[in-house]
Amino acid sequence: MPRSLAKNPQSAAPAQTTATVVSAPKAPTSKSAAASAAVTQATPVNTAIPEAIRASVFDAIHKAGDEAAMANEDTAKRTLARFFTVKDPFDHPLFKQWAALVPNLAQETVLEPFSGANHIPATLVKHGWANEWAAFDIQPSKAKDNAMPSLKTKKRDTISDFPKGYNVAVTNPPWLAKNSAKRRGLPFPITAEDDLYKVALKALLDNVGHAAVLLPESFITQGIWRNRLFGVVSLADSPFEETEHPTCLALFLPVGTGDFDIWRGLVRVGSFADLASRLPSAMTDARAPWKFNVPAGVVGIRCVDNTRGPSIEFVRGETIPTSKIKHSSRSLTRIGGLPDNIDLDAFLAAAQARLDGWRNLTQDTLLTAFKGTRSDGHHRRRLDFANARMILDLALGDVSKSKKSKTAA
Repeated sequence: MPRSLAKNPQSAAPAQTTATVVSAPKAPTSKSAAASAAVTQATPVNTAIPEAIRASVFDAIHKAGDEAAMANEDTAKRTLARFFTVKDPFDHPLFKQWAALVPNLAQETVLEPFSGANHIPATLVKHGWANEWAAFDIQPSKAKDNAMPSLKTKKRDTISDFPKGYNVAVTNPPWLAKNSAKRRGLPFPITAEDDLYKVALKALLDNVGHAAVLLPESFITQGIWRNRLFGVVSLADSPFEETEHPTCLALFLPVGTGDFDIWRGLVRVGSFADLASRLPSAMTDARAPWKFNVPAGVVGIRCVDNTRGPSIEFVRGETIPTSKIKHSSRSLTRIGGLPDNIDLDAFLAAAQARLDGWRNLTQDTLLTAFKGTRSDGHHRRRLDFANARMILDLALGDVSKSKKSKTAA
């Protein structure tokens, strides 16, 4: 596949090379318009995808829940994480490239281990990418809700008893963070994993070679199961209409890949190896004993984008009220440790320049997505403390070198 770096249209900095871009489909103005949109067949990379957004529903059903909960729609959605999609995440160039690598896909029986109402199989059959399916779910939908009546869903807890003998799977596993389950009083399996999707994904990859999986977008920065990744698509909009949780489409192969591509919507950003090389490097002689969440810290960071645009910002600590700083603070912080001989404003400018340059080069794909979409159509992002620390060190090095140059002059 071509290796290129796309330009970030939100930044004035120039792109490094030309990006592979495919025109994005426009969203319909209503669900009825979406339902009547024409279904398109696979198109070659670098060609426009015709407008074709289907009002599909991909149900992610958690192990938690019982018939009583199902009687209440709102409770069911929270307990079983049933979220409805308004866009088809599979009508994408990278998915088509992945599907082309599956030997004899048209003859394969494709597994949907968390099938809900079978909207994923129904959508892909319409695309013509897979005709034979096997569907399982812990609580199959009623017959009247089955999007593919010819496909009967077998009842099974596939997390604890995963189906055997399948080579290909396309699915949307259950998502449920352990802390969210605790906060909502929902059951959670005994596991070292912090999210149910990781338990489900492990079971899937232990049993299936080729897999296309809808996951939380934070998967990209988790550093897990990368050895078999073919590529990841950060979906520009969440495919679910009743949650703002950022989503990605992860594509896996049965053997080690060595590297994988990252796309942001319909733009290829680059390979992971290339983007990772653009991470702020800790290899600098200029370091300080940074301490985060210090109420009197002179350096401040607004660590999360607002809803208008990319707005993570290094600021004077005094602009952040001390009452906002807690031991557990992650969206706002004040930091201590800046050497006394460093000009604060020059340091903040250097740190901001480092951050903005990194965001531009990586198109934000290596910053963890935060709930909600900005008015520019992209996910909000959060700067974690580990990367913030490296940026602080680099900025300190920049300012120190500048001082030495001026002194020498």
